[in-house]
Amino acid sequence: MVDSHSKSFFGQNTGMIVSSSSSSDPFIFIHCIKKKPDGIWEKPSTNEGKIIKISLEEIVMILRVLNRQTLNWQSHHIYKDKKTSLSFSWEDEDANVLWINIGIYSKMLNLAQTEILRLLLIHLLKEKIVYSTIPKRTSNVNKVI
Repeated sequence: MVDSHSKSFFGQNTGMIVSSSSSSDPFIFIHCIKKKPDGIWEKPSTNEGKIIKISLEEIVMILRVLNRQTLNWQSHHIYKDKKTSLSFSWEDEDANVLWINIGIYSKMLNLAQTEILRLLLIHLLKEKIVYSTIPKRTSNVNKVI
């Protein structure tokens, strides 16, 4: 077991990075970047692109789409008074194409990429349920005076 995970999904013009920096955090991040008109990719290290924090509950809803229990899911994130829409949608009932839209960023995943994302999210959810729900201990809590 490792404490952090990162998986990139890149196309010709748009990239998406799914990451978790710690198994004890009850969230993951999805970072979207795209190629600029000059052909250079936006750089996450310089705060380019769009990043959203995905909660455990949102991971469950995304997995419902990836498991084809529903065709789509959409939500909104608000951070520092800035609202970002996000959606995960199958192209149609029989399609093997998943569309992910986060703000102005759209990323299409093929069937193999979608399966990798599904397996990664299942793993992260199980890991985070175990490690992010453990009560934090303090050294003085159980001491008798």
